[in-house]
Amino acid sequence: AIICFDKPAGLPTQPTLDETRANLHELAKEQLNKQEKKPPYLGMHHRLDRDTSGVILFTRAERYNKFIAEQFRSHKCVKVYVAVVHGHLKESKGRLESFLAPVAKKGKQSQFGSVKSGGKKAITDFLVLAQNAQCSLVEIRITTGRTHQIRVHFSEMGHPIVGDTLYGSPVAQYNKLGRFLL
Repeated sequence: AIICFDKPAGLPTQPTLDETRANLHELAKEQLNKQEKKPPYLGMHHRLDRDTSGVILFTRAERYNKFIAEQFRSHKCVKVYVAVVHGHLKESKGRLESFLAPVAKKGKQSQFGSVKSGGKKAITDFLVLAQNAQCSLVEIRITTGRTHQIRVHFSEMGHPIVGDTLYGSPVAQYNKLGRFLL
């Protein structure tokens, strides 16, 4: 009924405007096509930002779409993330709520932020797992799935994700991965 793939950072989840750019959806279909006699069906039910790594779930046949979509809609599928953020959070756990919308453009990329009207509701829960002198390791669960939601919420509370220069992280000497840590 379902299949999951581990999406690496730097790979878009779905096709982009640049048709030559690789994406997880097409690469997964190519991989499955090598194993099956007919072109595979892969229904996409959620996404991750290009530079975020993690598990993506696909349905293997259209008949499963309604059931899986309902699992996401009713929050029976729980989205759990781990991030490294700058500094020490004042609270060891909490909830961040706002309305998000595009607020600026940096090159071709849209930057999102909290707005007083016209945005979409975003809810992010967090739990601090560990801290050191420079940063905190945080478990994050989102109720909504807005574009850049986690990145915006932590940036706006003064704790941008390490390596996320779009949302205020300085280029950090202790981030040797060359990507943001989400």
